[in-house]
Amino acid sequence: KDLMDIFIVGDIDFLETDSTGRVDLDNLKSLIRDDTILVTVASVNSEVGVIQPIEEIGNILKDYPKIYFHSDMTQSIGKINFNIENVDMISFSAQIIDPIIHGGKSTTIYRSGTPAVGLIVSVSKALRLVMENLDENYEYVYSLNKYLKDKLKDNKDIHINSNEYSIPHILNISIMGIKPETMLHALEEEDIYISTQTACASKATSSLAVYELTKNLEYSKYSIRISLSHLTKREELDTFYNVLIKKIEELKSLNESR
Repeated sequence: KDLMDIFIVGDIDFLETDSTGRVDLDNLKSLIRDDTILVTVASVNSEVGVIQPIEEIGNILKDYPKIYFHSDMTQSIGKINFNIENVDMISFSAQIIDPIIHGGKSTTIYRSGTPAVGLIVSVSKALRLVMENLDENYEYVYSLNKYLKDKLKDNKDIHINSNEYSIPHILNISIMGIKPETMLHALEEEDIYISTQTACASKATSSLAVYELTKNLEYSKYSIRISLSHLTKREELDTFYNVLIKKIEELKSLNESR
């Protein structure tokens, strides 16, 4: 295999998903051709949290030695366990405040400058630390997710988009009739920070990920994303819920008065 082969742009096929938002494995098999060289699947969707069957996909592709299997694991690494025995390449984000590439003589054909050894070592250390308590942290975040969903599910203005295949660290909901950006800024006033679509989304007014999962345009139009971690406290969720309900009522009243 020559790694540079993957940069030769040819035909691109998009995988279909089933009703749960996961890759349709039969569709994947049907798209494999003699000249297929790369399959790339994000392990967890960053908006709705759906976990993809990475191990099953890897088992399918291991019988095709010409195909590289790549997975973006930004939303899963350090949060849940994955068997990557049959994954050729993974990528993830290690957020750095200052740029690390400023030119200069290249040490490889892929990037300029000297590799930032200090940053590489620190990312490695951070991964080792987070993996030490992975199962315990997962169970804790799972309990937080369930606790918050139980509080939200009976509110008639809220629809929960994340499903049973979603990672507990991401909870996607739709607040009907209230624009996501409006709610985002309303919560910012109380020092509560959520997000709407993924950072790499286009300027579309609705979430493609939510629409693909729910097949409901209204849900995709009014969706927001709540992030949880093992550092989140249950009392913080209580505060979030109370503020959220207050803001919903305030914004609904404002809309009705117009």
